[in-house]
Amino acid sequence: MAKKIAGTIIGLILIGALLNIPVTTRQGVNYEVRTMKIPLYIKAVEFIDRDYHYKRLMREIIKDKNTDEAKILAIYKWVTENISGNIPSGWAIYDDHVLNIIIRRYGAPDQISDVLATLATYAGYPSIVYKVMPKNSDNKFYVTLVNLKGHFLIFDPYFKNYFIDRQKTVAAVEYIKANYPHLVPVNPNVLAMKYRGISYIDYFGDLNTNVDFTDTKAYRQLPGYRFGYEIKKKLGNK
Repeated sequence: MAKKIAGTIIGLILIGALLNIPVTTRQGVNYEVRTMKIPLYIKAVEFIDRDYHYKRLMREIIKDKNTDEAKILAIYKWVTENISGNIPSGWAIYDDHVLNIIIRRYGAPDQISDVLATLATYAGYPSIVYKVMPKNSDNKFYVTLVNLKGHFLIFDPYFKNYFIDRQKTVAAVEYIKANYPHLVPVNPNVLAMKYRGISYIDYFGDLNTNVDFTDTKAYRQLPGYRFGYEIKKKLGNK
């Protein structure tokens, strides 16, 4: 009995030591990144907590939607109505976790697109933050690319826009490429808009269709996928 008790105590001590191994987390503030050390158990608990909140929010958003496009549009609508691109003057731009962007309710274009990509991925539609650039320009802008059964749908939650096709549904990348520059935006204001001195529409004139959805940032928010990802990284496969 004494040996069993001693073994249990030693086991608990080892588990405690393992859970308190220092690991790192990063946070960007106004585009300056700092690395902080936290115990492993804190990082794990926070990861599980974020996963719970993403699932809960996603289910609440799409609970009464019956089609794929209706679910994706519901997530897009929620993001555009709840995450503002108008960052208050003097407020810092934080870059840490998507859940914190949702809590703060504001973000830069890439951050808002990240929220949409994460929630869409949780709903079963692999998504990424997608960079669009005009031809012969270094300017770039970030939107969300959603993979719906092999069709890549583009959403711009920052300027609250996407393009529609002849069937009045969300235009996929192949449609946009074939019909540029004669595109029909759901937000007509973008037709006269310029971003960094270049016509908004021109950012969609040279889209890259070679996109890999097998290993995305949004996927890494999923516990099962993240566990395998971290194992592969430790083994030098990432």
